[in-house]
Amino acid sequence: MTTPIVSVGADTEQLPNVCNDSITDFNEDGKSLDDYLEEMQKEFSKQMSPSYLKTVSMSELYDTVFFNVQTPLIDGLLQRGTYIFAGSPKVGKSFMMVQLAYHISTGTPLWGYKVQKSTVLYFALEDDYPRLQERNPNLKVFSAHLHIDEATPHLHIDFVPFTTGSKRGLDTRVSLKQALAAQGFKGGTRGDTEWNQWVSAEKSALAFVMERHGIEWEHKGTHEKHLSVLDYKKQERATELEQLGAKIEEKQTEFNVLSERVLNYDDGLENLKNVEEMLDTAPEYQLSEPQGFMSAKAYKT
Repeated sequence: MTTPIVSVGADTEQLPNVCNDSITDFNEDGKSLDDYLEEMQKEFSKQMSPSYLKTVSMSELYDTVFFNVQTPLIDGLLQRGTYIFAGSPKVGKSFMMVQLAYHISTGTPLWGYKVQKSTVLYFALEDDYPRLQERNPNLKVFSAHLHIDEATPHLHIDFVPFTTGSKRGLDTRVSLKQALAAQGFKGGTRGDTEWNQWVSAEKSALAFVMERHGIEWEHKGTHEKHLSVLDYKKQERATELEQLGAKIEEKQTEFNVLSERVLNYDDGLENLKNVEEMLDTAPEYQLSEPQGFMSAKAYKT
């Protein structure tokens, strides 16, 4: 198809500027417009298929300019997306993930990198229910929750202690003392109860797991009193208020220093104005007009 391009003047007739090129002339591969339309229709039909998966070459990916990129979770270190974190056994992969999860959930900087606070869902699948249940056949575990949004990450495990083979009443009964006794923990003195023996045994089992991963258990020998959720929140708010008060005091000190500097600046500016006025008006600083032609030595005296 060939179309003339005519330039029409306002008042005078001009020679027509005719283009003799056709649309097919611009197709270096020799395809016609109908061929291109047919290929576009096939590509569109293919993309509409549920099984269609668009692929991008590495060169196209390098040349792509991305806009509206999401805020990274950790600046310069971790973007949002799906990753495979792999490595040799026992090098600390799991604890690395726990550390990342802790910093992201709290928004605290990691190794000097700024962290965007976000919600974290962590699946602890190494020392899982089967292992815990195997160690404690008389403690029916039904849920566990890893808390990594506090100063010390910890795990809450919910279980029901039970015993079977009761000679009176129900065959299965709920009893912590009897459940632990069935697992071999026999109470002795007041400080050596079934519960204390079981806690010590669980700590030993966890210490063995930590040793496999090359982590040492630091025994501080301290134990804080258990607080209700309300009392814990009150305690945390009191700590936050104390920290806020310290920041306010620090900012007040900075303000006082800056205020003093401003006053000194104002006093200095006033002194400069006085000196300038004195130089302009004080007789001892005024120079008399020379009388005709005079030498510098004569003018000076």
